[in-house]
Amino acid sequence: MKMKNITFIHAADLHLGGMFSGFRHLPDPLFEKLITSSYKALKNLVQTAIKEKVNFVLLAGDIYDVDQRSLKAQIQFQKAMEELNKAEIPVYLIHGNHDFLEGKYFNLSLPPNVHVFGEEVEVEEYRKNDGTTVMLYGFSYEKRHVRARMIDGYIKQTVGDFHIGLLHGNLEGETAHGNYAPFTKKDLLEKGFDYWALGHIHKRMVVLDNPAAVYPGCLQGRNKKETGEKGFYLIELSDVGTKMEFRPASVLDWQEEIVDASGLEMSELVRRLNERKEYLRAEGKDLLLEITLDAADAKEEDWLYSDLDEILEAVQEGEETEAPMIWIHSIKVRPPVWLEEDKQVSVSFLAELLDVSSSIRIEQYEDFTAPLFIHPTARRYLQGWNQETRQEIILEANMELMKRLNRK
Repeated sequence: MKMKNITFIHAADLHLGGMFSGFRHLPDPLFEKLITSSYKALKNLVQTAIKEKVNFVLLAGDIYDVDQRSLKAQIQFQKAMEELNKAEIPVYLIHGNHDFLEGKYFNLSLPPNVHVFGEEVEVEEYRKNDGTTVMLYGFSYEKRHVRARMIDGYIKQTVGDFHIGLLHGNLEGETAHGNYAPFTKKDLLEKGFDYWALGHIHKRMVVLDNPAAVYPGCLQGRNKKETGEKGFYLIELSDVGTKMEFRPASVLDWQEEIVDASGLEMSELVRRLNERKEYLRAEGKDLLLEITLDAADAKEEDWLYSDLDEILEAVQEGEETEAPMIWIHSIKVRPPVWLEEDKQVSVSFLAELLDVSSSIRIEQYEDFTAPLFIHPTARRYLQGWNQETRQEIILEANMELMKRLNRK
């Protein structure tokens, strides 16, 4: 008896039409590449689907970045779906909390190869030429906030060779994103499906191996928190198991680097940063880089109390003419664990001051930052800050405090 198998692409969180107004400071060529990156990443996905002759494509939510879908984003997505239609590749998609069904959008029709799941969990059958059948389950967000356990509506049918669930939701214990359509690993196991095509969490993560349950992550990183190579999974399901291969699609990546800066004077530090850029340039891909200078063992280095913007400008100079471009967009400092006793401000006083700063309660922090979140313009671009972000802001404030108090 011939083995039954299917191949498909699983992607999620395309966020087409995202706004990049906060990055106008980038060199024009890099900014242009950034604002078109999500469309080019989608094109890379389509080209792979056609080249690999996959049976279908799964898109697990947040196709668009906002509910007010831009005309350009819709047209670009429509063109991509038409290419797949010409190649006779079906697409099954769900909408998530960013591009929910009740959002505002232009009424551009998608080609007949695209099936969009409705607001309740429904089942769609795919039939391969050799008779292999796949039952696909999914739902789209009607509104932005779906708190219900939609996982309970995924009921395995009695027919079908393979069963695949598309689910845009939050795995229990994950706190980086909103707790929408929550589920647990146990929930996924109990359903008896062969594959779970997950979306919502932007980092690549294999939740389960058997059955495979996967967050492919976003298709293209859009900010400094979405680091590393981004893309999608090429999946083969067969009678003997599941094969998964990650395929990169991003056209430029965000990356974090830690550079040991203890014991370096300014000229040596700049030279080390430039050397790091050249090392990364050899990898052949544009990078948006955040540098953390590790000064834990630093003492009297001349750069420690200088303006970090001056260091940033020094390592950015001339970079706009390089290819690929390794653009350091920000520099942070991991502060020294102690300070020299002969500074103008005593160690004990500074230690006490920093201790007060680091002991700020969440309630106090929220009081300090409240004006930002109620500002009519700023609040459009801000989301709530988690504990990690708050600690990072306090650390940077402490570093600035230390610099100012220790200037001779």
